[in-house]
Parts: sequence; structure tokens; C-alpha cells
Amino acid sequence: MKIRTVRSGLISVFMLLGQFHLVHAEPESSSLPKGYHRVSTDKKADIQKLCQATADTGLFSGAVLVAEKGQVIYKGAFDMANREWLVPNTIDTRYRLASVSKQFCSMLVLQLVQENKIKLEDKITDHLHYYRNDTGDRITIHHLMAHQSGIKDFTADFDYRSKISRLSYEKDEFIKQHCSGNFIHEPGTIYSYCNAGYCILGRIIEKVTHKSYEKNLHERIFKPLNMHDSGYDRNRDIIKKRACGYINGPFGFENADYIEMDSTPGAAGALYSTVEDMFLWDRALYTDVLLNKKYRDLMFTPNSKVPEVKAAGGRPHSVYGYGWQIYTRTHPVTGKRTKVINHGELLTDSDL
Repeated sequence: MKIRTVRSGLISVFMLLGQFHLVHAEPESSSLPKGYHRVSTDKKADIQKLCQATADTGLFSGAVLVAEKGQVIYKGAFDMANREWLVPNTIDTRYRLASVSKQFCSMLVLQLVQENKIKLEDKITDHLHYYRNDTGDRITIHHLMAHQSGIKDFTADFDYRSKISRLSYEKDEFIKQHCSGNFIHEPGTIYSYCNAGYCILGRIIEKVTHKSYEKNLHERIFKPLNMHDSGYDRNRDIIKKRACGYINGPFGFENADYIEMDSTPGAAGALYSTVEDMFLWDRALYTDVLLNKKYRDLMFTPNSKVPEVKAAGGRPHSVYGYGWQIYTRTHPVTGKRTKVINHGELLTDSDL
């Protein structure tokens, strides 16, 4: 029996929620496809209606922030942050970012490149001297960020969920055991999504800066942007207003599987944040506060062609930059083409 995963989550700045869409369509009498709703003059009410309709299906639980021309026009929260204690989601509920964390790792790497402390052409073995030479001498920082390393992703291991994801490892030991296998393809030849690559990047950042990955995040990103509700998620830490995770199993909602956040996802997926903090992050990507334009452009420069996926809702042909997936979407009603920059959650480079 198929189990659909439903986790409390956040959508920041621009949203596309499953089967429901808001659309400008002319003339007024024209019919819309199923699931599409005409936009009125009250955008806030329309967005609220869209979000509530999606939440009512059971497919969405979390918080939403929508901005237009750099100004927040809507904030709302839906369903429960904790189903056992009936604690509702709020705007300042903190959610795990999962793979959205990768864009923060890419930012840290590019900051170090900008400071001439690291090069995109550097090999793994230039910084992790214990890494096997026969593969590490051929994998660059660029390969790791663009998912072109050829390293097998540990999430594909048969015992990942039952064992690997539940254990606590020292970072170097985890890399030796689970991020140092034989090539599944030659580095730089094809795109192959790899969490292991970002775990390696996180450790390289620590080696180069002589600081923990968490401290780098706070000093280089969170503090400058006043992202006070964001951080590095550790299971043992008491994190106020952290949402619980759930799956929608065959008999209803169940607690999500335990994952040792500090070991397994690490730099690949261990951050938490709020929609308001993510809006601050989004705004910073248009300025030189964290990174100058030359290197910000590198984040969104296509490196790898990502295969199309037709199952489970689908994914169009896209390209991968550094921590970001990029594609162009043609609206089925208006015909307008929009560039979409995403990594699980959807952000657009044009206003709503």
C-alpha cells in the first residue's frame, strides 16, 4: 500500500499548492480548468481561500508567506504543529527545511570562494586528507555542489531508514563509511542527486574555517540577516516552537521516522526556519549583503540537466545550479512563461 508523506512545512514568497491555483483569466466569462480559481481584487482573501482549500484536503500543514514587489501581502498558518497536544501551526512555528538546507551550504562555500579561501576546482583530498585518493583526487567542489560527483547517495542504501539514519556518527567517520564508495558514474559527466556530496561540503567548510558548520551559519548568514528563528536542528536540543513531523499512513497520521539530524543529513538537510526568516533569506539573494553579484549569479548558473520525472506529480526538465533547481513553467491558462527557482519549495524570480 502506498504511503503519502505529509510533514508540517513552510512555503515562502511564492507558492504552488498541489491541485489549487489562483489565476488571472480574461474574459470573466471564460471557464477555468478544475482546481483553478479566478483572482479577485482582494488578493489576501484569495490566497487565504487557496491555502485553506489545500489544507482541508490533508495535503498541506504549515505556514505560508506571500510577498509582492518585496512587500509581504499575506501570512497565514494551517493545521497542527503537534497533533498529540493539539498545538496549531503559527507564523513563527519552526520547521525542518530538509534539502532546502543545501542552498545555505552553497552560500557558505561561495563566500569562501569570494574570500579566496577555497576554489571551485579544489579536490576533496585538498581538504579532507583521509579521503580515498583514487576518487577524491578527481572530485571537485564544483562537482559536489552541482550533484556531478559520481558518489553514491547513502539514502539509496537498503538499510538507510532502518539503521543509518538513526545512528550517531562523528562526521569524518560518517564520510569514510557512507560517502566514500566507488563511482556510480564519472565525475562531471551527468547529474545524480547526492546528499553525500553536501555532507562532504559541510565538513570542508569546517576544515577551511576552523569553525563548526553551525557557527559558520550563524556568523555568516543568520546573524547578518537577523534570522533569529533559524538554526541547526539537533534532536537532543530543546527548540522552542519546533513543529513535529508526521506521515499519513494507511490508518491515519503517524509520527515520522526518527532521523539523527546531526549525522545523516547534516549540511545536506539539518536546518530549521520560519516563513518570515525565509523571506529575509530570499531578500538577501538580491543584494550584496552576503555575496557579491558575480558569485550570486554562479548560484543560479545552470550546471546539470535534471531528468524529467512524470510520476508522483511530476517534475519538468530543469537545470541545477549550486543548491538550486531552475526551470521555466508555462501557465496552462494564461500561457505566461515564468522562471521558477526551487528546491522542494517554489520560489519565482518574478512577482506574483
